[in-house]
Amino acid sequence: MCGFAAEAAGVSERAVWRGLAEGREGPIEARSRHGGLSLSDGIWAVLGEVGGNVEALHRRLRVG
Repeated sequence: MCGFAAEAAGVSERAVWRGLAEGREGPIEARSRHGGLSLSDGIWAVLGEVGGNVEALHRRLRVG
């Protein structure tokens, strides 16, 4: 399962495990890997509404 998450996020499987370990210790700060790209609270809300499905998020954003 972590292999799929790593591939989807564009990171190594080890990075996923490291992030999970850090998360057990408490809240962690988000890291930006794409030149400062960040998602607004509204985008995160829509992503939650579509169950984390990025393709569905993209469709919803295109429609308006």
